[in-house]
Amino acid sequence: AALAAQAKQQLAETQRAENDDNQAVGREKAMMATQQTQAKDEMAQSQQLLTKTAGIEKTVAQLTPIVSDLRAAYLHEQRTAIQKGLVSQDQKREDARDTLNKYIRQRERIQQLPKSKKHAAQLKKISAELKAAQKT
Repeated sequence: AALAAQAKQQLAETQRAENDDNQAVGREKAMMATQQTQAKDEMAQSQQLLTKTAGIEKTVAQLTPIVSDLRAAYLHEQRTAIQKGLVSQDQKREDARDTLNKYIRQRERIQQLPKSKKHAAQLKKISAELKAAQKT
């Protein structure tokens, strides 16, 4: 009877151990299935990210020459505007110089004429115009 009780106890322990082992195997399989699912999901996300990245790189590659052309056009426009400004300034200086030279020649011609009140008044007027032209 003691032997039967001991055998019964060992059988119960063996069955419990087998049951625990089966549960452990089930948990292990469930964990592996979960990890495989996570790995598949992560792989799909990585693939989506790579696809998006490739799309962005393609878009950047397509836009790069357009941006470069726009920048070159902008810089050209800017340089042209600067050159026009410089030409305009040069033209203004030349006009001012021509005006000053005109008054100086008129003054010299009047100074060579015989002195009279009329000539003195003209000389005074031209001198005033010359001073005004020098201020501009």
